[in-house]
Amino acid sequence: MIMFRSKQYNISVNGGSEKVNYFFNLGYLKQEGSYKSGSLNYDRWNFRSNIDAKITNRLKASIQTSGYMDEKNQPFTDIWAVYKKAWTYRPTSEAYIDGDHNYPAWDNEMGEPENPVAAINSDLTGYRREKRVNFNGALSLTYDIPGVKGLNAKAFYSYDYSSTNNTQYKRPYKLYNRREDGTLDSFDRNPDSNLRRSNSPGYSTTMQLSLNYARKFGDHNVNAMVLFEESYNNWDSFYAQRVMELVGEYLIYGEEKDQIGSMDGAGDVTRQAYVGKLTYDYKGRYMVDFSFRQDASSRYPKNGRWGFFPGVSAGWRISEEPFVKDLVPFLTNLKIRGSWGKMGDDGGASTYPETAIAYEIEKKIKLLGFIMVL
Repeated sequence: MIMFRSKQYNISVNGGSEKVNYFFNLGYLKQEGSYKSGSLNYDRWNFRSNIDAKITNRLKASIQTSGYMDEKNQPFTDIWAVYKKAWTYRPTSEAYIDGDHNYPAWDNEMGEPENPVAAINSDLTGYRREKRVNFNGALSLTYDIPGVKGLNAKAFYSYDYSSTNNTQYKRPYKLYNRREDGTLDSFDRNPDSNLRRSNSPGYSTTMQLSLNYARKFGDHNVNAMVLFEESYNNWDSFYAQRVMELVGEYLIYGEEKDQIGSMDGAGDVTRQAYVGKLTYDYKGRYMVDFSFRQDASSRYPKNGRWGFFPGVSAGWRISEEPFVKDLVPFLTNLKIRGSWGKMGDDGGASTYPETAIAYEIEKKIKLLGFIMVL
């Protein structure tokens, strides 16, 4: 039986008064994988905080933040490759010469020198490590406008940040086999030792300003909204790799020759929109909805960035009609609804103007033993 060890801790605080309500949560999670070596594991810290404040009788504020930091570790050898080798390995093969963990063994009758037990030890063979950082923050203000019942103004702003930092270290190591004369024969594994570092930072912001109206006039319900929205997204992704001259976890221990540096993608995009919506219903029985969006995206040239996308829908809640209730009393909710609209999507468009997605290392300057890439 395979057992996975897991530890999880959470602490929460909440409270408030007539003016302010707050909530805070901090959590920690530690998980061990199926490897006895402990090289397969996951570690995470996370938090969440909400604060709602009544600043005046008409003005309310809300602040929401959340985030996490996590780290995932595994040996350099892929998990599937380890299990595949373990399935085909002879059960009589020893993992270490005479049980000495300084001398991982290989069975010379198995063809290619392999040792699935050694392969799951990151200290011996290297590792793959992924570190992520994520933060989300949002602030909103709502103001009830005097003189017009049901009318309020709202401002909203959010900031989101994320970063992924990956390290892949292919470490050289030796496997041993005892000859018939008692001496040890060694075989070099991962002789092409290399270290690869990559990072993918990115952030986004969203700003909204809106007027909202909701009012009931007898059996008539009216809701309306006009909104301006602007969002911005920025992303980057780059990596560097070197063949290692010394055993270590930093690129400065590697060779300049044949080093690699490139990008997987980078860019930014801005979007703006004017949005409107009007909804009317009578007794919750007859419903009409009108909406529109005037959207712009920086993915397109300036003379073609804006698009207009209207929509309309109408509904009839038949189950609210008296004759339906008399004929079919067990029918509680039946609605017929039809709608028409136009939609737009810039997901298939690239950034404008086009962003460079790769570069080559051409110049290097040595300064105090460090390598600066220009």
